[in-house]
Amino acid sequence: MNFQALDEIATQCSDNDAAFRLNQSRAELFQLINRFQTKAA
Repeated sequence: MNFQALDEIATQCSDNDAAFRLNQSRAELFQLINRFQTKAA
């Protein structure tokens, strides 16, 4: 990975869009973890 590739990724979405995507992914991850913990209990 080089700086040009990182710049291309960085310009694909705004900071707000990136934060929104991060929060969505985080919520999905916690729901997935919660499902596995519920089944294991």
